[in-house]
Formats: sequence, C-alpha cells, structure tokens
Amino acid sequence: MARSRISDLALARNLVTHDQIERARRAARAPGDQALGQALLELGFISIENLTQLLSEQISIPTIDLISEEIDPQIPHLLPEDFLRKNNILPFKLEGDVIHVALFPPMDPAVMDEIELTTGYKVEPALAPPNEIQLSLNQHFNTRNRTRQTIVDMHMEEFGPSHGDSLIIDEIVDTVDSPPVVRLVVDIIDGAIHERASDIHLEPQETHMRVRYRIDGMLQNVMQIPAQVQASVISRIKILSGMDITEKRAPQDGHISIKKGDRQFDIRVASFLTINGEKIVMRILSRETMLMDLEKLGLEPNDLTTLKKLIETPHGMILVTGPTGCGKTTSLYSVLNRINSQSENIVTIEDPVEFKLPGINQSQINPAAGLTFANGLRSMLRQDPNVIMVGEIRDGETAEIAVQASLTGHLVLSTLHTSDAPSAITRLVNMGVKEYLISASVIGVIAQRLVRMICQSCKEEYRVDVGELFGEFGVSSQRGGKAVLYRGRGCKFCSNTGYFGRVGIFEIMTISENIKSMILDGAYAPDIRLAAVREGMNTLRHSAFKKVVEGLTTVEEIRRSVFVAVE
Repeated sequence: MARSRISDLALARNLVTHDQIERARRAARAPGDQALGQALLELGFISIENLTQLLSEQISIPTIDLISEEIDPQIPHLLPEDFLRKNNILPFKLEGDVIHVALFPPMDPAVMDEIELTTGYKVEPALAPPNEIQLSLNQHFNTRNRTRQTIVDMHMEEFGPSHGDSLIIDEIVDTVDSPPVVRLVVDIIDGAIHERASDIHLEPQETHMRVRYRIDGMLQNVMQIPAQVQASVISRIKILSGMDITEKRAPQDGHISIKKGDRQFDIRVASFLTINGEKIVMRILSRETMLMDLEKLGLEPNDLTTLKKLIETPHGMILVTGPTGCGKTTSLYSVLNRINSQSENIVTIEDPVEFKLPGINQSQINPAAGLTFANGLRSMLRQDPNVIMVGEIRDGETAEIAVQASLTGHLVLSTLHTSDAPSAITRLVNMGVKEYLISASVIGVIAQRLVRMICQSCKEEYRVDVGELFGEFGVSSQRGGKAVLYRGRGCKFCSNTGYFGRVGIFEIMTISENIKSMILDGAYAPDIRLAAVREGMNTLRHSAFKKVVEGLTTVEEIRRSVFVAVE
C-alpha cells in the first residue's frame, strides 16, 4: 500500500492551504516529504506537534507524550548521553526484550542497529516533538547530579589548577578521565547551556560557594561547592578566560569561546571581590539569542512595520530604552543584522562587545587608554560610516556628538535607560541637548521589556472577571462576565515554574511633526505620551495586555516585569 504524502495528510486535516504547500515546496532545501515538512514548520504554517502527528500517521509509528510518561531514571542511561543528544533519542521504557525509544525525526536504520547492539534489546520507536526529547534528556542527565559526584571526587584527591590548558574550549565533552576540577567547571557550563541559562553566578558564602543560573530572567539555585575547593574552581575559570590567577583584589574581565556540536558560544567572564572571596559571573552568548530575526522579537504587526520603516531611513537617531536586562542589545543587534550589507559601512562602539557580528566593524571602549564613548564616537565619524551604533548614551557629551552625527547624514542607533519611550526626550534634555537638536535628529524611540512565556507543556485555562482585567490594563470594554486566560500549572519541563522562554513587550514612538513641535515647546513626557497614543502608538501596557489575552504570558508576570503607567 502506497504511503500517504505529508502534503495530502496536512490538507485533509485543514492544517494548511494549497498555496502554503506550494510556498513550502519552493522553500524546501531538498525534495521529499521530510524536507517539505521541515519547510512547513520553518514558515510557521504548522506546529512541531502537528508535524509529529503527521509523520506518525504517515509511517505508522505511534507518538508518545513525554510530559505525562513516568520514566524510570535508569533507562535513559542505558545509552551514552552524547549519542542520545546527537540523534535526538530518549529511551523511556523496557518491556521484556524490547526497549521503547522516543525520537524525531524517524530513525536511521543504522542508528537503530547501534542501539540494539549496545543494549541487547529490540528497538520499538515512538515519535515525540524534539523539544520534549531534549528537555527530557536535560532532566535525566542532570548536571546537578553529576557535579555532586565530581565534588566527592575532589575531596578524595589533592589537585591544583593546571596552567597548561588551552584558553579556548573547542568543544565541551564529558570526560570521566579529566581531573575533577576540570569536570566540575565543564559540568557547570554544560548544564547552563542545556538549561537555557543566560548567566552563571558563582557566589562565595561563609561556608560554601553558591552556584546559580539565570533562566528566563530569574536566578535559580543549582548547587553548592564546598569552600575548600572553590579557589580551584575559580582558578580554572580564570585560566580558561585569560585572566590573571594571581590577581584577587581587582575586578577582571575575560572571555571563553566554546563550540558545542554545531553551536558556537561566547562566554563573557567577570570577577569581583566580595567579603567572602571572589565572585564570578559568566554571561553566555550565542548566535541564536543575539541575532534574532526582527519577526521573532515579539513585535505586534503594526509595530514591526513601523520599525522596518525607521531602519530604512538613511539618517536620524533611533533610541532603544528600558532597564538593564530587557533585551536592548539583542534588539539593536537584530536591527544591525537586518541592515548589514556590502554597500553599508556599519561601525559600533560598545561596552563591552557582547557578540561578534560578521561584516560589521565593532570596537570596545577602553577608558584606561582614553577611549570613551565620546572619544570613540568622534573617531568613528572619520571612518566614513553609513550606520553608527553607540552601545549606550551615558552623558551629555556622547549625546551631543551622537545627535550631530545623525544630523550630518548618518543613521545612529543607541540605548538609554528610561522607563518608557517619551521619557527618552526628557532624558536627552536633562543631559543638556537642546530641544531643537532633539526634534531635528531623533526619528523614533523604542521602549521594551522581556516577560516570561507560559510553558506550553503545562498550559491551562482559568477565568477572570472581565471588568477587573480590563480595568487593570486601562482598556475600556462594554463586556461583562468572565474572560478566559491562561497560566502554567508547573511541570518537569519548566522546573515547576509554569514558564518557559521569554518574549518582548514593546512600544514604538515615531517623531511626527506634531511631536517635533511639542519637543520644541518643551512639552513634558506625559503630554508627549498622550499625543503619541492619539497618533496610534501601542503603549507597553497595551502590548502587555495583548500578550496576556493571546495566552503568551500571565497577568502576574506583567505585574512583575512591566511597569504599567496610568494613561
């Protein structure tokens, strides 16, 4: 009997249209059903759950719900972790002489033979979404469990930091023959990558060193390292990041490059002396997090259109505002990546350079050598730039030079620390920039926040009073009764937090002729805000409200992350 095609199955279930199928065929990297399914997924026409179900029906392999499946913790360890991750496989059940494995995509027969040869069991495959498989692997090959044994090993033998190691880690591997301190540092970094952490904090306490990961913006305790061995761990990290291990009093900065599989990571390392010893913070940067498509930042469709128009403007100043850690640098890098071309000379000055952008001339301030944002910006203007990115406007001198650059035919991108978009105008005035220069140079201001998204694995409905909901967000409504909202009840995939991943909340204020006149007249930020809203600006509050109604985040998360001003 002939196997049904993915396209026919998707059309029969009304998951896609004929036009979408044709667009996917043109976008597919190769002929065949698997490439077509991947193209449908990448274009956003179907979900990974849809594709998993379609493949299941096509090849008559059942699906498995790894969320609700109770898995014996010993079963995944029947095969090596690197083999499982490489092939996206999770053994989840033994029945007699059969081992059941979850996988995606359908397995290569050679891989199936290797499993049977290694385990001695016959293989029974089941399909599961790849994100569920990877999350289950993270749970069962838990870094926190591995490090406990490593710490025990460290107590059992004496060792000192090795000075002959490479300063660049080409690939993280789990090497049981390595010295314990090497394994421990590898496990800490490896675990942070698997758990999607943006930062690693190693914090000395009175009796131990606390290790915490920042996941989706929130710090979570991971482990405790005994005080007797924390000096060796810090020395190992300093060696890898190119720091001076003999310097313990002054703050230092370092860098580690890591290749894991086909992914490249840059780790920015900073040390700081506390009363209990040296504290280390490692910021993990990857191409996936720093170079997002504009379409994936979380912008509303009309805001995305507005942003695209702004960055197509040949000159003027665009400011991105918000508190520390709200994703301003990611937004700027995404913009630079979009406008990067052979015909444009793009120059940046940053503190520090968080990620290396191919084809873009990046520089880093060095106050000790006299290179500040202001001096660097002056030098950049002699480099024949088309686009200039200033990491942050911190003082009046930098602001003045950036404004002049935008008035002389350059597109200038930079950041400010303000609570919303209209307040950026007031901030520039307070720095000493004249109102007529601001109105002539600034073409748009973007304010943003990052909020945690509801975990899709444990998402559930609940009802709330419509009047209460709409009133909190300042949205008028004639409706009564109850509204359906969503929350995460907590599961093993989100560490029982109810959240997984983050999305941006934005407001974009374009500087219209009316707002230019208001700036010239010395209008206050609240008045500029009202004018911008009348002209169609989506405020942070309305953007947040949409994300709640769409089921992407919760009211509680908005209260925590987004300052909701009364308008």
